[in-house]
Amino acid sequence: MKEIYSLLNRLGVTANYRGFYYCVDAVSLALEDSKRLSLVTKRLYPEVAKQNDTAPHCVERDIRTVARLGWKRNRELMMQLANGTLTEEPTVSQFLAILVAYCKQL
Repeated sequence: MKEIYSLLNRLGVTANYRGFYYCVDAVSLALEDSKRLSLVTKRLYPEVAKQNDTAPHCVERDIRTVARLGWKRNRELMMQLANGTLTEEPTVSQFLAILVAYCKQL
């Protein structure tokens, strides 16, 4: 978990965003079972929403905000994490997959 916090901070995202914690929960769940990444809207968002007593669409929106911030504030690191394959701002699913892949390498 510390690694995810640190990575988000390096991307320029701070803990004052709800999406910060939703991201941490989503990455943690995806690390437990990577199949969750292929069922983001049907499985991952609802699980994170349930843990945080909110709605799945709120989870998606707030993680999208975090992904957007990371792209704007530290695009270079985001590109590094994605092995230089990004040509535009990542989708929420792509962003989560990038974070999960990075955390698996640790």
